[in-house]
Amino acid sequence: MPTATTGEKGLMPKYSLMKNENAKPGDITKLSLKSATLGINILFTIVKNHENRGSAIGFLYGYIGGLSAFVMKEGSYLENIKAVYNEDVVDIYFKCAPYTLVLTNTVARYGTFECDIETVTSIPENAVSLY
Repeated sequence: MPTATTGEKGLMPKYSLMKNENAKPGDITKLSLKSATLGINILFTIVKNHENRGSAIGFLYGYIGGLSAFVMKEGSYLENIKAVYNEDVVDIYFKCAPYTLVLTNTVARYGTFECDIETVTSIPENAVSLY
């Protein structure tokens, strides 16, 4: 699992670039952020190979206990975004069209965080809708 840390005296933000493919119908991309502290910004792009008309671009921003979504381009590939908050982990679920790629660029301002991305087949019942 990639880990990002600040530079000397916290002058450099931490970042992590990740990609996941929704290879078949019903696939959901799960992005987990662990040990994150204040100031999380996630740029996400959802694309499909050789097509551009349904792509989606947006931001998730906030902190480990509360994120907000801002979708700049609402494409047909993105169905919804949900999150499950735990004590020091937030799991973000991107439900997208099949055969799409979910690309994320995560930046945190303070401390250390770990990112993990994977494909799952369901979203927990207690997930909060972000989009």
